[in-house]
Amino acid sequence: MRSHNIWWFDFCDAEAISDFRHRSLLLLNTGPEADTVSAAPMARFEQDMAIGDLVVVGDRETDGLLIGEIEGAASHRPGAARMEALREIRWHGVLPMDAFDRSLASVIHGLPKLSILDAALHETVEAALAATSADAQPLRFEITCALPKVTLPSLPILYQSPYAEQILRDFRWREYLFANPDVAATGDSEAHAFGHFFHQGYYERRIFDPKRLDGFDPGYYRERYPEIALANDAEAQIHYCYQGWYEKRVPNRGSAWLYDADLHVFQMGKVGSHTIAGALQDAGYGGREIHLHWVTDLVHGYPSNRLPYSSILVHPRERPVKVISATREIVSWTLSGIFQYHGGAILCTADAIEMIEQRFWNQCQSGLSWFDHRYFCDLDVYAHPFDHDAGWSRIRHEGIDLLLYRQEDLPRMEAPLAAFFDLDTLRLPQRNVGGDKGYAELYGRVMREFRLPGNLLSSLYDTAFMRHFYSDAEREKAYARWARGLS
Repeated sequence: MRSHNIWWFDFCDAEAISDFRHRSLLLLNTGPEADTVSAAPMARFEQDMAIGDLVVVGDRETDGLLIGEIEGAASHRPGAARMEALREIRWHGVLPMDAFDRSLASVIHGLPKLSILDAALHETVEAALAATSADAQPLRFEITCALPKVTLPSLPILYQSPYAEQILRDFRWREYLFANPDVAATGDSEAHAFGHFFHQGYYERRIFDPKRLDGFDPGYYRERYPEIALANDAEAQIHYCYQGWYEKRVPNRGSAWLYDADLHVFQMGKVGSHTIAGALQDAGYGGREIHLHWVTDLVHGYPSNRLPYSSILVHPRERPVKVISATREIVSWTLSGIFQYHGGAILCTADAIEMIEQRFWNQCQSGLSWFDHRYFCDLDVYAHPFDHDAGWSRIRHEGIDLLLYRQEDLPRMEAPLAAFFDLDTLRLPQRNVGGDKGYAELYGRVMREFRLPGNLLSSLYDTAFMRHFYSDAEREKAYARWARGLS
């Protein structure tokens, strides 16, 4: 008997079943009634699903069962209902209902959404799968590369396209040949592939970079942009490949969730972001929140996203997007970050010394240059005054409402944060604290005994970062602590 679960997803219509072919990941959306799924089954599914589990979906049109196996990891994004991403599901196919015992089939049909099949149904599903998988209709994650039936020219010719230079630069000749086997049959060189695309393939609207369509949801794309009047999924794929990609259009619901978020906790690590996120959850904050330290966090934190963070943060909105960022005295921030990300490799004082010697300066530079992104809209925080006495400031700039605070002043931030979030009250419990980690004792010793040469401290405290966010008296006090151990 298998050790993994089999999950019943309920019935989907033919359009939804067909749409699975256009995706390299499946967004959990069991149909228009999905909002009625109670919190308990959803939470159980998010917590208990695992690689090797089977997903069973009823096909309304054929009265069969679509069965897939989860081969990749799952990601959970709190507050993003129906947007959990299941990665790398391998679909075995639609199994006809006559492959099942009718009585057991009726039991499956009667199950509520996100139910786990019992042992008897396990055996039935697996036996039917083993017996009929060879004859089942194959359903794989792939882009249909056959020439689409579109009205030409629905796009300008290559010379007229405003993205012609970028399209030619982005052309991937190996991928083009793989996606177009009829072209590959007549030649396998880069010159052949490029020549075909330049002289013929573009006008036939051939897909020149299938990877670009990884995760693309044509049904959602047509729904989000009705003004384009795309007649079918093929036209949606072509429009996105040749235009939408360059216009930073939203390709799927996962990207849309981020694109439409109204709060970004975007700040360097070890400055209290988990504390704020926890406080917002405890306070019942109803908005959509993105939590990032670096733009690269999008890749592993939001795997269904296909937009760059610059486009997610900066775009026209009815109301300015709220952004929270923070700072911290650079030496304590650097030491805290080294232990946070590498503390598991530190077993003794000698390991700690070696780790700090190897990573201290590069870590410092990462913190001192953190605001160099200028929030992708030329927002220079150093051009705006910072209130050292209050420990926070607020900046409004071209669609962004930015709250900046210092980690040292976080305990005093409950009232300013509550006002920023339009909440009556907000409590800030401590979370992700170094003193709670396995390396707490050694970390505390380092924070007490660590020293730096005066000339190095002077160069660090004379940077724009430290001079802007910390007063002369505050920098002198920090200098005394790290140079001579004075508190």
